[in-house]
Amino acid sequence: MCLQLKLLKVLDVLSIEYDFSSVIPELVHLRYVAVRIKEAVSLAKLRNLQTIILRRVIIFKSRKKSPKLILPLDIWTMSEIRQVDIGLPLYISNPLVGEQPLFLNNL
Repeated sequence: MCLQLKLLKVLDVLSIEYDFSSVIPELVHLRYVAVRIKEAVSLAKLRNLQTIILRRVIIFKSRKKSPKLILPLDIWTMSEIRQVDIGLPLYISNPLVGEQPLFLNNL
């Protein structure tokens, strides 16, 4: 699937109840992504990403609360990011001040 979509710049499949966690890191040309995920996803390769909209995949089988999902720290160093919309219960870790420069000037 990813080989056919390698040059994709926009992926808006928020209405589809599917886990796109394994697909996103391979689509390195993405500028806009709106997807549902089940596990944390690495964004390090997505250097052109400007808009990220993430929601959790809804699991109807279990009544237990889902463990919180924490996105990796690499989101803080993405220079092109302009809009971040993280639906609950997704969390972004605080940046490590002094460790790496923060580039989120466009937010």
